[in-house]
Amino acid sequence: MLLLGTLIKIPLVAVPLVLTLHLTTTRQLGYAQAGLVIALWTVGAAAGSPLLGRRIDRHGLRPVLVVATVAQALFWATAAQLPYAALLVAAPASGLVIVQGSTISRLAILGLVPEENRHTAFAVDSMLTTLSYLIGPALGVVLATRASGTLAVQAIGLLLVLACVAVIVRDPRPPARADEGPSGAASPPPRRWLGRGLVATCACALAAGMFASGAELGIVGILHRSDQTVWLAPVLMGVSLGSLAGGLVYGTLERRPPAALTVAALGLVTLPVGLVGGVPWLAVALLPAALLNAPAFASTAAAAGAFAVDGARASALGLYSTATAAGAALGGPLVGTALDHGGPAPGFAALGAAILLVSLAAWPRDATARQVPPDPARRTRDGRRPTPHFRTRPEGEPVMSAAPRVVLVDPYIPAVRLAEQFRQAGAVLIRVQSTREVPEVYRSSYVVDGYADTIVHEDLATTVARLSAHGPTAVLAGGELGVPLADALAEALGLPGNGVASSEARRDKYVMIETIKRAGVPGARQLLVEDEERLADWHRDLGGRVVVKPLRSSGNDHVFFCDTPEESAAAYRRTVGTVNVFSERNTGVVAQEYLRGTEYMVNTVSRDGHHRICEIWRTTRLAVNGVSDLLDGIYLMARRGEVQDALAAYCERVLDALDIRQGPAHLELKLTDDGPRLVEVGARLSGGRLPSHAQLAIGESQLDWTVRACLDPEGFHRTADEDYRRTRHVGHVALVSPVEGVLKGYRDLDAIRSLDSFHDLQVYLRPGDRVSRTVDDMTYAGSALLVHETEEAVLRDANTIRFLDGPGLYDVAPDAVGERSGV
Repeated sequence: MLLLGTLIKIPLVAVPLVLTLHLTTTRQLGYAQAGLVIALWTVGAAAGSPLLGRRIDRHGLRPVLVVATVAQALFWATAAQLPYAALLVAAPASGLVIVQGSTISRLAILGLVPEENRHTAFAVDSMLTTLSYLIGPALGVVLATRASGTLAVQAIGLLLVLACVAVIVRDPRPPARADEGPSGAASPPPRRWLGRGLVATCACALAAGMFASGAELGIVGILHRSDQTVWLAPVLMGVSLGSLAGGLVYGTLERRPPAALTVAALGLVTLPVGLVGGVPWLAVALLPAALLNAPAFASTAAAAGAFAVDGARASALGLYSTATAAGAALGGPLVGTALDHGGPAPGFAALGAAILLVSLAAWPRDATARQVPPDPARRTRDGRRPTPHFRTRPEGEPVMSAAPRVVLVDPYIPAVRLAEQFRQAGAVLIRVQSTREVPEVYRSSYVVDGYADTIVHEDLATTVARLSAHGPTAVLAGGELGVPLADALAEALGLPGNGVASSEARRDKYVMIETIKRAGVPGARQLLVEDEERLADWHRDLGGRVVVKPLRSSGNDHVFFCDTPEESAAAYRRTVGTVNVFSERNTGVVAQEYLRGTEYMVNTVSRDGHHRICEIWRTTRLAVNGVSDLLDGIYLMARRGEVQDALAAYCERVLDALDIRQGPAHLELKLTDDGPRLVEVGARLSGGRLPSHAQLAIGESQLDWTVRACLDPEGFHRTADEDYRRTRHVGHVALVSPVEGVLKGYRDLDAIRSLDSFHDLQVYLRPGDRVSRTVDDMTYAGSALLVHETEEAVLRDANTIRFLDGPGLYDVAPDAVGERSGV
């Protein structure tokens, strides 16, 4: 899709030049008349981008692109013959219904590329855009000079239409569909996605767009003054090649600077360019700016994608395209005016200063809001004095006079969307890393962009001192690993938190169950395993199936379902002393009775001990690949019902028993014949993108409530007891691999994409990767997201996926790695 998007970009970037040549040579009109047509077409395209984006979010890319392609075919088939007056009307109308190639490419990136790799994909897209600017105008010149202006107009129009048709037929469910709702579904209101973060990003994109047009005019001015215009084409080519090189380097960086800093650097190195004479010093002076050109666009595009919420991505990217077009429209006149009045030096100085000022003004730290001081006489439910909170407008958007500072501890990939949600609300984020080294499971995916500061924790006093300088208003764990440190930091900083007294109970799975039982909450029978003989005896006395797992881990890592004492002893040997998913050694093991019944997941958010039930999910399980209880599906339930009411009441008792009084929590529990029983709870955001899936069905999720609890506690308390309303049915179906070997490819994925409720498909392995039998959360081959107005469609399609997801789905070459087996 990146290449198909580029095929649309090539004729689009040639349009201004081709229309100009046609109108001034073939039809003998003046340059001012040609410029007016180009201006109107450009204004139409800029205005149409966010409007079409809204349509794409509502109806999907394919139907919108079909209508746009028909409109473009009609315009370009007649443009060369239209009277000038008619062309003044038709040109902006054509611009209004152009689906930008950049929008298609970026939607494909957001829909197909894992979040940890998107910066590289956006860099590639930026490089392809640079290539399109090299190819498009050159192609237009060749067609207009070797044939005729009329033929050039028709040929460019034909290429545009053919490129659009190629995108339409490439896939009946294009990648952009991954983040769209079903046809006709309401998109999120602008207040949910058009926040200060996206506005700041668009401002940076505008500044980058100014360089694209302003630098070109400035180069012409320098070469004209030194009588070296013969070098114009080589210099412009050199700038393009430098941009390609910069994009290539940027795409390989593990740590990327924020978008505003990248654009500010572009403005800074642009300031002195006009001080040089002609070639070769001009090429030397332009090199730093050329190297930063593609990274500026890549970083701002990535930031725009990060701020775009599900269901409004095309709208956000359309607004981003409008900003870049506006920048391109402003850069030329700005530099041209300075050239006329002072020459090249003031021209480039004005351009660099404008880029620098706009990017610095967009810096996240300058977000504004009105802070409401707390009532010193009021105390929260846990006895603390309230922290400053933020008054909201009637529509619910925070209004602050100083951007709130929020600390996220270990915000690895599970918390990326939480960070995005805080940024959209105008918060400044500080990242704390609880371990010196990033755990191996996160090393290829952790993101450091978008944080005001990153602190690698060494000792509590030092970390608290560094955080105090920022004046944070909240501390949250970004994942399971960060829970203990988040508790300690919040307590040391005097901020709302869950305290350190029960931190162990919120991480140690044995202490967790014992703690709730001491509080009178029913829990499973269990044993803290110290040796395998004692475990075998306990299992023999208990009878039936038991679960053996580490005291601290996640993702069903080293979780074994054992039917005999011998299997339990073997599971203990395979677990103790091993390294878990967090790169920690498993020094303790717990054995628990196997709870029989349907398993559920409940996501909550708490503020001052007031609990909000955000989502309730029902799971389905398989007994495959040697695992007796493997998760294969998750389905969002309505808020009310006999089952849901029992689960909610039990969850609130668990939260109280474990002193989870602040922030998000993810509870896993089973509904047994004796009532609900806790499997385990995490005092952090739910993983697996469940909150994002919930937003598609109920319009909000644990993400929204976490931000509200931190930034608007009064609003939280006022609305937390209102039931969520499910308007659509959502199911998340895992691809469970029954095979092992080297993956050559997948079969029948198109059959999954053609299902009525299909919304998104994620494959976690690529050809050449080794596929293993699925035995835990780390070995799924992929997942499908189903969304529909009827539950029957979701359940039917889930069963269809389970039918398709067999050995025939995977084209695998055997390898020499031994097979994994269950215990």
